[in-house]
Amino acid sequence: MWDYDSLIGKASRYFKRAAQASSDSECDVMATWLLLGVELLIRAGLAETSPALNADPIFMVDAVRGQENAKAKTIPISTAIERLTQLLPPTAESDLKAPAIALINLRNAELHSGMAALDIDAAGWLPSFTRVVDIICAHLGVEAKDIVGDEIIGWGRTLVDKADQAVIKEVNTRIKPHETC
Repeated sequence: MWDYDSLIGKASRYFKRAAQASSDSECDVMATWLLLGVELLIRAGLAETSPALNADPIFMVDAVRGQENAKAKTIPISTAIERLTQLLPPTAESDLKAPAIALINLRNAELHSGMAALDIDAAGWLPSFTRVVDIICAHLGVEAKDIVGDEIIGWGRTLVDKADQAVIKEVNTRIKPHETC
């Protein structure tokens, strides 16, 4: 149910659907599949250590007690993100946590409101997606391109580079007036 292979396999299927939508020029559909897949990738990051890390504590207690009617329930994705950060090197926590939560909030706005939240330029969210995927895939010891696909990861990394260059330019612009000879 929450084992690594099923979660990583399903995430990979969702990412392939995203790639198909990308080739059909359906950016909002592509984004939806990518954001659904990232949740599964986060949960796979936990399952690689132990599938029980995805289980709701009440379900675990009921299951341990042998209650046959215990309904399988996962932890909220925000809890999964928090748990995953505990399995990563300390330097990766800030690189994963805030962007992952922002991606989930974007997905939730699209799926659970009347907003067309994904009717935005990919440069607004794809760099965060790419960074999150790269961190989780490094944790899992797999190549992001093998899970998400070359095209989307390549596009995401190009946008990451552009975003990084924009930050560097902004920092240099702000520093310049304060430089002394």
